Amino acid sequence: LALLDGTGRTLGRLERDLEARRITRSERASLERELFAFVEAKGWPARVGRELAKKIPAVKNPVRAVRVSPDRVFVFRFADDIGRVDAPVPVDVFTRRGEFLGAAGLAEVPLHVSDKAMFFVRTDADGNVFLARAEYAISAAR
Repeated sequence: LALLDGTGRTLGRLERDLEARRITRSERASLERELFAFVEAKGWPARVGRELAKKIPAVKNPVRAVRVSPDRVFVFRFADDIGRVDAPVPVDVFTRRGEFLGAAGLAEVPLHVSDKAMFFVRTDADGNVFLARAEYAISAAR
C-alpha cells in the first residue's frame, strides 16, 4: 500500500509479505448465504443472487480497512476464516513512514483512531447509538 498525502504525493509504502489466501468452501457458502439473504430482503429475483455469487473471488482481499492516526497507520485484515464473526480482527501497525511496528488482534475495526484512543460505535438496549472511547498504547517489543 502506498501512503499518500492530501496532494497525492507518496509519503511512504506499507509493505507486508502476506500470501494470497484462497476462499474456502465453507467461507464461500457463508458469503453466498449472506448474499442470498440480502437479495431476498431487497425483493430482487433469485437470478440476481446467482449472478452476484459468481462474482465472489477465488482469493480473499487481504485489507479490510485502514485507519490513520497522527503518527501510526493501522491496516486491518480479514480473519483467517471470514465466516467467523467472533474471530479477532488482525491489524498491522506501521509508522507514517511505512516502518512495520508489529501485529495485533482486535475484537472489531474502530470507527476512528486518534493518538491515544480508538473509537467504536455501540448500541444500548434501547437502541440508542453512541460512541465508545477505548485508550490504547503501543509498546516496544521485548
